[in-house]
Amino acid sequence: RRDDDDDDGGGDDDDNDDDSDSRDPLDDFDEGELITIQFQLPTGKKYARKVGIKSTFTSIMCNWKASDDWDIVASALGSPNVVLFFDGESISANATPEDLDLEDDDTVDVAVGKKAAKAW
Repeated sequence: RRDDDDDDGGGDDDDNDDDSDSRDPLDDFDEGELITIQFQLPTGKKYARKVGIKSTFTSIMCNWKASDDWDIVASALGSPNVVLFFDGESISANATPEDLDLEDDDTVDVAVGKKAAKAW
């Protein structure tokens, strides 16, 4: 019986290992390569955030708003509602850093905006 249990257990362990290995690439695919984006407030203060190049800006903003430094940012802006700009163009909520060809250490401007209440 022990030999049978060992064989069955070994086979199950291998199957479980294969399943967990197959999940990791999917997780990586969701966000893609990580880059650092500098989010610049109107005051000139910058906040560096590591983001996935395939993450939407909705996801990026939700994660930032859940972080410890968001209260400082919202206080500095005087509002939690923001609009993001890259190269003078407003960033869509569904856009990704990859869509905008953002590279490591590129700067995204943060401004107060009423539209942001709907988008972010």
